[in-house]
Amino acid sequence: MKMATLNGVRRTAIDPADLSAFDGPPKFRLVQGPARLYRFCKPNHPRGRWWFGSSLIDTLKEDFYDSVYGDGPRQKDEDGTRFVRNELAVSREWNKFAWLSILTLSGGEALDCFVGPTSPQPEWQKKKDGPMLGGGHMQIVIYEIGMVPSRNFSETSMMALWQKWS
Repeated sequence: MKMATLNGVRRTAIDPADLSAFDGPPKFRLVQGPARLYRFCKPNHPRGRWWFGSSLIDTLKEDFYDSVYGDGPRQKDEDGTRFVRNELAVSREWNKFAWLSILTLSGGEALDCFVGPTSPQPEWQKKKDGPMLGGGHMQIVIYEIGMVPSRNFSETSMMALWQKWS
């Protein structure tokens, strides 16, 4: 089966301005469908270049079940995304994690991207000597995302996701 690279323009290098978001040089990779990638977004803005894989969504779901249905004491976590925010090192000023965008690749579809672990970032950009987010989770940067057909994107509010899991 021939693979259709949806954003294929033969880009071979990452933008230098994006290197600081990675803890070391990211690797070029072809993500092949069937696959799902995720990103936190604003409503009605499902596209963007920063994505992550399904393992973090699985952890988010497990954390939700543990906090709601588990035996242990619930840790204070106002929005339920503390672990995910830390792993992706996304400042609260950059993204409120209110909406989730899903990029679905069918069999025979692929995307050119760069993959590598996130570098640590300040939790609050305006407080440079404040708490740090550790990073370390694999992130995916996808350029030429505008070439990917709209049919490949969907989005949901985090509130709807919590309700679905309940």
